Amino acid sequence: MKKKTFEIQRWMWLVGVPSLIGVVILFSRTVVTFADMPKRVDNIEQYVVAQQRANEINEKANELLQQQIQQQKQPYCEWYEQKYWCWDEGSQTWYQPEAK
Repeated sequence: MKKKTFEIQRWMWLVGVPSLIGVVILFSRTVVTFADMPKRVDNIEQYVVAQQRANEINEKANELLQQQIQQQKQPYCEWYEQKYWCWDEGSQTWYQPEAK
C-alpha cells in the first residue's frame, strides 16, 4: 500500500479560502460602519439641536407659569360704589387697599 504524501497546497487552499472570505466580510462591515458614520453624526446633531430648542421652550414655559402663579397670589380687586375694594382670602373680608 502506497503512503499518501502530505500536500501543503491543498491544505493552504482549504484553510486560506474560508479565512480570506472572513477577512473580506469583516473588512466590508468595517467600511460600511465608517461610511454610515456621517449620517449618524448628523442625526445626533439634529437631536441635540432639537433637545436644546425643547429646553428653551421649557424654560420659557416655566417663566410664564411662575408669572401666572405670582399673578394668582395678588388679591381679587374690583370697583364698587366708586371705591376700589379687594378680597382678602385669609380673613374672608373686603378691604380698601392703601393708595400708592
